[in-house]
Amino acid sequence: MLYLVGSALLGEAYPFSRYSMYAQHGYQDGAHLVIRLDGVELQTMRGIVDIDGVDPETLRYPQGTPAGVAGYPLDHLRHYIAQHGRRPGTATGEAQLEIGARFLRVGPSGIRVTQAFVPIAAGTARRP
Repeated sequence: MLYLVGSALLGEAYPFSRYSMYAQHGYQDGAHLVIRLDGVELQTMRGIVDIDGVDPETLRYPQGTPAGVAGYPLDHLRHYIAQHGRRPGTATGEAQLEIGARFLRVGPSGIRVTQAFVPIAAGTARRP
């Protein structure tokens, strides 16, 4: 009861503030993985094989990536590269593969791209 009276008298002051964690920012930063094959942006890695020159173990978001960016898309990409990497004795892919990140800022006025393409890794691959 004392808490209710205190919060009614003090309003939005710590520790009675109900929404302070949401009221601090009118925007949110994020990152999106970008895959390019011979300069053409792809929606998915599906169908790309014989990936060479990209080490899935060292694949990381670039320095400065916002802390709230989920790691699971990168984990899926690492797994895909490990499963579809070039096997010994097979020809190397002839297409240039680029993996990067696109940084976004989501705010009240919509989504704004802050950096279009920040390279993470490069190699070769092919489509069967």
